[in-house]
Amino acid sequence: MKTRTKNGLIIDFAALQARAGETIAVGNARMNARGDILTHGGIVEQTAEQAADAYYKNNPYAVTQNVALGSLEDEILSPLEAMQKLGEAGQLGIKPRRKTTDE
Repeated sequence: MKTRTKNGLIIDFAALQARAGETIAVGNARMNARGDILTHGGIVEQTAEQAADAYYKNNPYAVTQNVALGSLEDEILSPLEAMQKLGEAGQLGIKPRRKTTDE
């Protein structure tokens, strides 16, 4: 992904990330720029993909399947319908002062 800076320079972030993939992170994170977990000698102990797979395999709350969304036509409400739905659910503490029209 190439991006133009405020001063007009073009930076290719994908190339920058690929070039710096083997660079060891600063601090006590024990990983490189790709997210691979390293040993104390800097050798790859577990790749980022293996770590993600292990996380999703062991985490009972992880979402492992795609959920199909319904059409948005059912979700679009006019202001009047929205106020009526909120009123029916008991979420409105006050009533609107002005009449709303359904356009």
